[in-house]
Amino acid sequence: MKYYFTLILLIASSATMIAQEFEGSWYGVLQAGGQRLNLSFHINKNEQGFTTTMDSPDQNAKGIPVEVTRIEGDRLHLEAPQLALRYSAEIKKDTLFGTFAQGGFSTTLNLTRTKPAQLRPQEPREPFPYIVKEVSFKNKEGGVRLAGSLTLPSSKGEFPAVILLSGSGPQDRDESLMGHKPFLVIADFLTRNGIAVLRYDDRGVGESTGDFSQASLNDLVIDAASALSFLKNHDQVKEIGLVGHSEGGLVAAMLASGNSNVDFIVSLAGPGVPLDELLITQNKELSLALGFTEEQVQPRLEFNQKMFDLIKSISDEEALNQAVNDFFNEEEINSAQKRNELKQQFLSPGIRSLIKTNPALYWSKIEVPILALNGALDLQVNAKDNLQAIQNANSKGGSANVVVKNYPDLNHLFQKAKTGLPAEYGQIEQTIAPIVLQDILDFINRNIKRE
Repeated sequence: MKYYFTLILLIASSATMIAQEFEGSWYGVLQAGGQRLNLSFHINKNEQGFTTTMDSPDQNAKGIPVEVTRIEGDRLHLEAPQLALRYSAEIKKDTLFGTFAQGGFSTTLNLTRTKPAQLRPQEPREPFPYIVKEVSFKNKEGGVRLAGSLTLPSSKGEFPAVILLSGSGPQDRDESLMGHKPFLVIADFLTRNGIAVLRYDDRGVGESTGDFSQASLNDLVIDAASALSFLKNHDQVKEIGLVGHSEGGLVAAMLASGNSNVDFIVSLAGPGVPLDELLITQNKELSLALGFTEEQVQPRLEFNQKMFDLIKSISDEEALNQAVNDFFNEEEINSAQKRNELKQQFLSPGIRSLIKTNPALYWSKIEVPILALNGALDLQVNAKDNLQAIQNANSKGGSANVVVKNYPDLNHLFQKAKTGLPAEYGQIEQTIAPIVLQDILDFINRNIKRE
């Protein structure tokens, strides 16, 4: 009997040791549809057993819950039903040899403990040949403090400067996205070439205070105005320009249309058409590029357009909520969770203010030089439509001093791309095409006074 219990204890101990071998983070690369997607699973042990989360950094998705984590001997089984995703593997030494499945798709996916290195050859490394200062400034009207980095040429004297304004969603000062840091690369390039650069964390991000989820478009413009005031009072700054990416291009236009302290603007994939129109086109082009048919896409576009029309036509909060609820009932959206998700999405201050905005009203009032750039593979801000809209708007008023350029093989991030799909952003080593950096620099140098 003594030996019997000893045997049971040895078996249990062995099973526990194997289970413990699964704990921690596992990394691999999924080959799907000619694309490479970095995936990672993070397995943790608690009193109830094991829990797992998944990251898809190339899609900017982190902490995705995995509902089922089952370990049986040297085998692991994971399930995320909300994504129709399954992963089964056998552990051998420090490798999980497994199969990844999602919907009807299945492929081999082996995972290791080693996090794959992301090659970002343009990302600068210290020491820098310029001065980097950590700064902060207040938006007194909004009651927030914004934190950022100011890079200054190391030589003495005054310099032209730019403020970098990020795209939609809460962004840090580097506009970090899918392993890339576009604003860090832009700031480094410009400052090496004699231009001071201020970039800052959006409200509620990084070291900045506030709540981004409650910020309207006008709130972001006031934040940018606070950055402009900060630079205007800096003793080493002369001319000041705004460089805005995507939604940041609109923020730049709104600020410059009513502020005489702006000396030039660079719009990087900034909107020129009304925002409800842009969002409909964006949804359609992304969906078609992903393989959906016109027939499959059309109902969703019609739903979105009806929602946009409601938001544009009703300003009273209570009346709008009632109209949205009535609309959901007509569309037979019976799931309370789905209804709440849609309401939060459409009725957030940011989305509501965007949908009601026509950028042409601001571009038409700008009297300083404008450089408007887009990539022909941009599936988020259609290059042809928006560049033309910016040019047309400013030709009817303002300075008529608009330079536009449409790069044939660049995407929304101004990377040299193949498809333009967002899933491709993280797979491309290039952060921003060098020709774009040079065009920005040349434009600034043409429109400032060099001593």
